[in-house]
Amino acid sequence: MNELRGKGMFTWVISDCEGGDIDQIIEKATEAQLTFLMPKIADGIYEYTSNSDYLSEFVDKCHAADIKVIAWQFVYGTFPTGEANRAIAELSKYDYDGFVINAEGAYKYKPVSAETYCNLLRNAFPDMLIGLSSFRFPISCHPEFPYNEFLKYVDVNMPQVYWEKADGTAASQLDQCIAEYTDSKFIQRPILPTGAAYTNAGWVAQPDDIVDFIERVNELELSACSFWEWRYPRSRFPELWDAIKDTLFEGEEPMPKPIHTGKYKITMLGNLAKRVGPNSEYGEIGQASGDYAKTGEIYTGYEKSPNAWYRIDETEQIWISGTTRWTTITEILEIVPVEPIPEPETPLNPVEMPPDALERLWAAHPELH
Repeated sequence: MNELRGKGMFTWVISDCEGGDIDQIIEKATEAQLTFLMPKIADGIYEYTSNSDYLSEFVDKCHAADIKVIAWQFVYGTFPTGEANRAIAELSKYDYDGFVINAEGAYKYKPVSAETYCNLLRNAFPDMLIGLSSFRFPISCHPEFPYNEFLKYVDVNMPQVYWEKADGTAASQLDQCIAEYTDSKFIQRPILPTGAAYTNAGWVAQPDDIVDFIERVNELELSACSFWEWRYPRSRFPELWDAIKDTLFEGEEPMPKPIHTGKYKITMLGNLAKRVGPNSEYGEIGQASGDYAKTGEIYTGYEKSPNAWYRIDETEQIWISGTTRWTTITEILEIVPVEPIPEPETPLNPVEMPPDALERLWAAHPELH
């Protein structure tokens, strides 16, 4: 079973994330050190068609960049068998790393539906990581929801700790959430909370609260957290994205700064996370089949200043800005600075002077003596 660690993000409608440019999604996710992304694949008994044309490429490129893909479905409980069958059908299409059940108010007072849905889903995927995304305060605010009927079948609990219209309370709301879910009346599952990075009805999440939320997750030694939802911090509120990116999760290190400028030729064996076309400005893939170089194949890339640089770290990964994203390598064959070709020097053409020129100069200008 997959395990979630680090920071993640809901990517509800992929076309709203970086305009549907999956390479850009991967680049930005990598810069923010996100370890998992969550696209929607189903709504009730229906396929979520807004993402259908993107999911194959999305899954493949996330995996190439070592980012997990956790699919999710919003459920209502009116037709639990149909909802489960829809989830099973969609999850069977691609190699997802996990699945999240997004169940909210529509499932209140429906414990039988929850049991029916979860039983069918778990029987179909006995080894898949499954999580529940629901209310943050199960005792004080939403006791009518069938928590245990869901928690019985899932592996992780991912409550929506949305501190909407209550700025400055992100950490305390997380504390209350955990206190209520760890009550003995509930089946216990690891808590991986989802924080607020969105706007609603004039309210906008604040960067300080995002920082407080991540830091509190670290203090509580929770293995992962996530945020709702990509398009808001990326397209409207960049300060929220910066807070997510720059607040380190436990075990993360700051992204490296450029340590080499200029132009370099890099030859390596390994896996590329993004296609580099033959004869492109970034170099060529040698011995590659299809769109991507696979392990053991040779990549030679040419990197240009001022934005291009590389760094090899202790985990044997290489970052080539603007080209291949985080790329697992097996061997660096060569890194050679490529000096610009110097402009040819124009030789000076000496002027022919008569032999007595100097004497005549002195004679004409005695003041120079």
